[in-house]
Amino acid sequence: MASWYLHLYDRSQADLNWDNPQVRQGAADVVSIESYRDVESHNWDRILRERGASPAEALAAVKARSRDNARVPLPWRRGHAAGFTSATPWLEIP
Repeated sequence: MASWYLHLYDRSQADLNWDNPQVRQGAADVVSIESYRDVESHNWDRILRERGASPAEALAAVKARSRDNARVPLPWRRGHAAGFTSATPWLEIP
């Protein structure tokens, strides 16, 4: 069912050609190291940048290595932090 749904194309949907470098750059511009909240990702970014990696190269390495941002909690209810906590959540909740 999921593969069927993902292959439905609608004129209102963006048709992203990932072979186009501008599309890849646009997607990369949306994500930055600030969107990662785990200490390991920030340390890894810092170490790579100190070793001469560009910001884009360091971010690509963090994306490949980090588990942060790969985990999305399922909301329990609507409202602040999806019902998990009254504090600021560590993971971004969509």
